[in-house]
Amino acid sequence: MAEDIDAKEFAWISEVFKKKEVFTGLSYTEREALIEEMYKISYKPEDIIFKEGDDPTACFLIYKGKVKVIKNKMLVLKKEVSTLGTGSFFAEKAFLTYAPRAATVVAEKKHGLICSAQNHLPAIAGKKSCL
Repeated sequence: MAEDIDAKEFAWISEVFKKKEVFTGLSYTEREALIEEMYKISYKPEDIIFKEGDDPTACFLIYKGKVKVIKNKMLVLKKEVSTLGTGSFFAEKAFLTYAPRAATVVAEKKHGLICSAQNHLPAIAGKKSCL
């Protein structure tokens, strides 16, 4: 279930965005507008956040917890290609280009909170060449 971002989380996200290349070309006002569109979703271990090939509906910033990135190999084999933790931003490329998801992402740690941004990012991306 989606929850609102509180003031502490808002401040944390703002600091993370200042350091992420994809957001460095945004003004403070644009970053603030993007964060206001974000919300939290809690996942349990082994919950699938999205599957390889899914349509992009959101991009994610890990507030707490870890996720595994899994790539399909041939028809039945799967390979873990990465683990991402707090402060990692992922799924932005598919979200910005509307390309299908390139990998499956699965929650690894209990109660990992992941902030999800929808709708607003493509509008900002259209104005900024860094995105």
